[in-house]
Amino acid sequence: MSYNQEPPNMILLKDTEFANGMLHYIIGVPQFRQPFINSTPMSGCYNLKMFPLAYQDYEHLGYAMRIDLYQKVKFYRYGDTQDWKKLEQEMVNQFSNDNS
Repeated sequence: MSYNQEPPNMILLKDTEFANGMLHYIIGVPQFRQPFINSTPMSGCYNLKMFPLAYQDYEHLGYAMRIDLYQKVKFYRYGDTQDWKKLEQEMVNQFSNDNS
């Protein structure tokens, strides 16, 4: 993926969904990008702060903050929906018998 491209399958989230996800999962090293607004250099760029998950086999999933030219922030989740469901099921299975 290029510095000027978004990650695939970005889904807009509410503020609370973003916050819960950031607290629920272990986040890896943040990445910063400046994707083109309309996929062309002439359209300008926006700032994208990406927070990939720090789980083996799931590094391609994560959360992102999109900050436009007017400093308006939108929150996203990125990655394949099926992979998110698989990870969530693995987490449920892992902690289903945790009585601590």
